[in-house]
Amino acid sequence: VAMAHLVHASVVALYAPLHVRPAVLPALRRGHAYRAQLRVSGGTAPYRWSVGSGKLPRGIHLGTNGVVYGRAASGATLDVLARVVDADGVTAWTTVYAPNAASRRSPSRIAR
Repeated sequence: VAMAHLVHASVVALYAPLHVRPAVLPALRRGHAYRAQLRVSGGTAPYRWSVGSGKLPRGIHLGTNGVVYGRAASGATLDVLARVVDADGVTAWTTVYAPNAASRRSPSRIAR
C-alpha cells in the first residue's frame, strides 16, 4: 500500500523598500532646453517612473528612467505627483516641483 505525505511549504518574499524624497528641481525657463534626474534608492533596479497625479507643463516630459526633459512653454511651472515602481513591483510616490523662472509661486504639495 503506497502512502502519500502532504507537505506544506511557505514562500516568503522580502522586498527592499523604495526611498524617494520630494524633488525641487531647477527652475523652468521658457524656450530653454531642460533636463533633471529624479532620484530613488533601495528596491530593485530597474525603476520605472510615471506621472501619477497632475499634469506636466506643455513641452516637458518625464521619461520612464526618471529624467524630466524638454523645452518649457511660457508660464510653465511643474508641480506633479510622480510614481516609481521597481523590478519587484514595489511602488513609491513623490512630489516633483520646478518653478517657472519668472514666478515666485511656492510648491502646492511639498510639506514645509
